[in-house]
Amino acid sequence: MNWNKPLVLSGLVLLVAAMCSAQDRPRPTMIGTHRLGESFDEWMTAANLNLAEICGQHPRSDKRMDYKQVCRTLTTLKAGGPGWFKLNDPKNDANFTWAFANARVTKAQSLHLTPAATVIAELTEAYGTPAATRTVPYQNALGAHWDCLEADWLLPDGALILAKEEIETRLNFSRWTTVTFLAHELAMQIEHQPRLPNPFTPK
Repeated sequence: MNWNKPLVLSGLVLLVAAMCSAQDRPRPTMIGTHRLGESFDEWMTAANLNLAEICGQHPRSDKRMDYKQVCRTLTTLKAGGPGWFKLNDPKNDANFTWAFANARVTKAQSLHLTPAATVIAELTEAYGTPAATRTVPYQNALGAHWDCLEADWLLPDGALILAKEEIETRLNFSRWTTVTFLAHELAMQIEHQPRLPNPFTPK
């Protein structure tokens, strides 16, 4: 996954950092029943998952998940190893991938097949007016044009939310919206990553 944010976000993370002081701790960013920065155990409780049960014995007829693989993955995350875990909620058109570091949630990404305008409206209802919105033109090899919506939120606790509509036309036409949630610490790391040199610039 490419986590690079649009150029328009450059410097916005520093603005959020200035808003957040040690004396005034804002409420953490919630994603449904989860929150950015929550511990692995808190995430498991919110996800209604039980590690002991998952790692226990299961009949071969139980095909709800690959229990051995899921047990290994969750055990690694609980021990503090970096990694991710995907949760699907088809009833709510929500397919979330949760990223962990040091046994805490640092990032979440969701994919939505509902129209981008609907997803952005839902995000606005939950998190307020976005800090920036854009309409990005897209054109395929045949010259067909589409407009893709993008929006960014700066949350009081320093978290960032990036919503981006994407299109695939090479095989079958598909259109979806990716929503990325970045905890404050991770957003700051990305902001301060050294920029790679431009390979097209004369040396």
